[in-house]
Amino acid sequence: CPAMSQIAEDIGRALEAAQLTPYRVATVLAPAWTTDWITAEAREKLRVYGIAPPTGNCGSAAHASAAPQEKVLRFVPRALPAPACPRCGSAHTERLAQFGSTACKALYRCLDCR
Repeated sequence: CPAMSQIAEDIGRALEAAQLTPYRVATVLAPAWTTDWITAEAREKLRVYGIAPPTGNCGSAAHASAAPQEKVLRFVPRALPAPACPRCGSAHTERLAQFGSTACKALYRCLDCR
């Protein structure tokens, strides 16, 4: 994520403001983070805030502790369904831009509630 250095700086400023020094921010890249780790509670908080949570596994503790399974490796991108509107729940959404405020955030609009 291009924002990793900014995130580390923001964490450092918050720790300094709370007078929690000295500190060390460590960035760990393995295992790679996945949206499957987002809990159901966090997905609901995103939705309430107005952000359509990523679809996929529920991110439950049961899923996190499950034994690794074989996964299909795809070399051809597959079309993913448009996310549901976080306000009205409609699946009638359209993508306005592949990249939003960050490179990893697409921008969608609800065609029902606008």
